Amino acid sequence: MQLDGLQFFIKAGSAVIPFLWQNMIYSGIVLLISWLLIAIGKVKSARWQHALWLLVLIRLVLPPNFSHPLSSRNLLAKLPFYEKIAFYFQFDYHRNLFELDGNYGTSIDNQSTYASNDTKMNQPNQAQKARIFAGLFFAWLVGISLLFMIYLKKLNRFHQVIKRATPVENQKILQIAKDWCAHFRIKKSVRLVSSDEYSSPFTIGILHPIILLPASVIKNEHHFHLESIIAHELAHIKRRDNLWMKIQSLLQIIYFFNPVAWYVNSKIGLSRECICDSMVLSREKIAIANYGSGIMTVLKLNLFGADEINVLPGFGSQTKKMMYRINHLKGTKMKGKYQSLLIFGTLFFLVIFVLPMAGTVLNKDVRPENSNFQLIAAENSFSNNDEISLQNESAEFTLPLKTGRISAPFGNMKDPYNKKIVHHNGIDIAAPIGTEIFAAADGVVEIAAVEKGLGKHILLQHENSYQTFYSHCDSILVQSGQQLKSGDVIAHVGTTGRSTGPHLHFEIRKAGEPQDPQNYLNFKVLKLAK
Repeated sequence: MQLDGLQFFIKAGSAVIPFLWQNMIYSGIVLLISWLLIAIGKVKSARWQHALWLLVLIRLVLPPNFSHPLSSRNLLAKLPFYEKIAFYFQFDYHRNLFELDGNYGTSIDNQSTYASNDTKMNQPNQAQKARIFAGLFFAWLVGISLLFMIYLKKLNRFHQVIKRATPVENQKILQIAKDWCAHFRIKKSVRLVSSDEYSSPFTIGILHPIILLPASVIKNEHHFHLESIIAHELAHIKRRDNLWMKIQSLLQIIYFFNPVAWYVNSKIGLSRECICDSMVLSREKIAIANYGSGIMTVLKLNLFGADEINVLPGFGSQTKKMMYRINHLKGTKMKGKYQSLLIFGTLFFLVIFVLPMAGTVLNKDVRPENSNFQLIAAENSFSNNDEISLQNESAEFTLPLKTGRISAPFGNMKDPYNKKIVHHNGIDIAAPIGTEIFAAADGVVEIAAVEKGLGKHILLQHENSYQTFYSHCDSILVQSGQQLKSGDVIAHVGTTGRSTGPHLHFEIRKAGEPQDPQNYLNFKVLKLAK
């Protein structure tokens, strides 16, 4: 039972932890972009700020492999200096930090040698990674469980306050609410209740919203203060902020370890309050000075009230945030006719252009025909033999891919990063990410591992001292010691490790010495990807 429990944490963690880790990195990049747009562009509009901060939260829920042909990632990949940037920053390396496929090695494609005892050396590290995996996932579960309980407790307190509150019967106050509901075109029924248990007004409920007005506010002799508060809360109802606030709270709980989530949630909450302020003032019924005075009244009341962590939209904010809102009122301008449409259009554009972080493979590989992988040695041209056979041996090899094209042959070539002449020990086959990779012959999995340069890679041991090697895979489907038949699916094409694009690096070795795969296989029969 204990072993089954450990396996559960390892398997569950292998799916959850990489997802959270990748989105943590990606959300940080989007946060930097949003912050630069606001700071450099001197964006003061609360609506624009709200849209830019919202991009970060959207990135937290998107799949890490979300991509689009017109994304900034794919457009930047066409620039001549992108390959060096991709190599030095290792865009895909973070995906391998938590993988359990094997141990990290130190070899690269051009200098790969393996001994039979490497698998044994991997075992302690494999067990250690498994324990780390299980520990991280367990700690994450404990964290979200505690925070979710705290969240439910605080939410329940709001519901209990509402339950004990007294319905507002003052006709003047009810008329104010009715008037603003008509202005905001709110068709759902909105209840007003009063209580002296909580000193700050708030709104609760999605389908049947309820506004709580502190008894001390109702007793205030300045009715424009009360109207400011009611109008502001109705603006929240109009925007369905109660629903979005709950979604934000759940995301913050899930990403409790990510400071980006906490920072952005705070910024979104502040911009939301400023937007509601602008919505109220756009009617031009309440003077800005009177509205600001109403905010200060609530601030004074809240300073002597309960110190709560806000899980609902409302006036209850910290002093600095209140002062920010008051300063924002000074520059408040009436909303233009097409401002919302422009903001949503720009947000949609940024979602398509900025949020996709993964590379996309179209109908052709990212390495063009004039790739930097230039063949130097003339003797490495393709064989004219149309048969797929292994010469002078009893075994046969089959093609590791059914679709693709040769992007880098065996032999001397220019390294795409440092432009030096190096010996390429295998052959690179460009193919879309996810293309199935097949075992080239019967054999045993000797290595199934992940390494910074090679990415995810596999070494198979065959008869007659032959080995085949497959690297830069997107996923590995086998494990060390597994018996395989020729044609078994062992992995999928990827772009992990030191790679400028999706491809399979394939080697054939005889007694540890690299052989030209084109002397054993006819790669001309490969079909181009559709």
